[in-house]
Amino acid sequence: MYGEHGHHVDRNAEGYPSFIDTQLSANKEMSLDTYLRLCGVREMDSDKIFFSPNIPAKKLDGALRSIGHLVKPQDILVVIDDTVFGGAKEGLFITNSAIYVKEPFTELAVYPMNSIGVIRAENTTIYINDDKVVSLTQPEKMPLGWLFSQLDDFVRSDNWKREKVEIARWIPWEGLQYLCEDFLTISTNGETKPISSIYIGDRISPDMALMAHFSMGMADDEAIIAVSDLTLHDGHARVGFALTTAGIRAKSPREPIPYPVFIPYAHLADVPGAEDFQESIYQAVRLSNHRTIICTRIMPSHPVPVAAMFVKLAWFCHFLLNPDDYDDGEGEDADRDESDQGNEERHAGATHEQTNFYDILGVRPSASVKEIELAYRARRAQYHPDKYATEDRETIAWATRMMQQVNDAYAKLTN
Repeated sequence: MYGEHGHHVDRNAEGYPSFIDTQLSANKEMSLDTYLRLCGVREMDSDKIFFSPNIPAKKLDGALRSIGHLVKPQDILVVIDDTVFGGAKEGLFITNSAIYVKEPFTELAVYPMNSIGVIRAENTTIYINDDKVVSLTQPEKMPLGWLFSQLDDFVRSDNWKREKVEIARWIPWEGLQYLCEDFLTISTNGETKPISSIYIGDRISPDMALMAHFSMGMADDEAIIAVSDLTLHDGHARVGFALTTAGIRAKSPREPIPYPVFIPYAHLADVPGAEDFQESIYQAVRLSNHRTIICTRIMPSHPVPVAAMFVKLAWFCHFLLNPDDYDDGEGEDADRDESDQGNEERHAGATHEQTNFYDILGVRPSASVKEIELAYRARRAQYHPDKYATEDRETIAWATRMMQQVNDAYAKLTN
């Protein structure tokens, strides 16, 4: 739910945005069958390349005759028919576990998926691990190239070693969501919504989360707060950038081999600046540490301030990691220790007015003093008037009011 300056986030029992729970509990196993469905390649128009479940019975029967007892009919995902009369007894057949190649007057060749590092089509010649395996004569060059570019992306992504990352529990995730909503949304006819190709919070579909998670090399316990979809088929997020619970992930649509980028939030805190620039049809940001991230498609009518967002995000992270650099003497009493039992007693029977204070800071009524302190720092980072010094008077006045509300809420809840 989006508002001009106010936000509402559904939370779980732990106080985290509920969409994070949804993502973390989802199955993250990516099969080739699922990948082909999500990446959009099955939508191609070809009279020689067929995808399950729409493989004609005649061609499926021809493929099974060539492969023999090695697979069942439901195992075949793709049939590439290389026969003149359409019998599909020769060609290339793909399952979740292997690629089968049958040429005239030769034995069937089998290439297990777990042995394939790279795969490509040059015109109509197929290479696996840089070795030529077959020159097809019947399929069209362009759809064949599209299919094998997707297959190559799948095997590369599947082979990436997914390092365990540190989840940034020190940064309020709903604060990141607010930041995305502030910079990556537009208002049209009184309605505020994300710009084209940007998806935030619960607008990220399960399929999109699965594809982005797989393609950008995310860890199992990592969730996506916002993601841009730069694929030709909206809703697949195979390439783009994402703000996650661990850091910034990105995968460029412009590189021949688009290895994913990962920048932990703690490292971003040391990046002092960024600048916007255009690359082909995309809008990108160049960070002062020379990392480049392609963020959105160019929208002439709605330029997206991605550099400003990254600068504010870096400032936000630095503020949380180095609070003494911004200390103005407020909130010193939050360092006192308090037991969970005493904390529950302190919040038992909270009044409506107190509940509003919890909402202002974005914490649960049962939040500990330490949690309230961290939330207070996050809100100060979000609304501090010094950040809006170059804005118009109305914006500065709004930030000042919000900062006063934050200070009042903190004072009441720690009294």
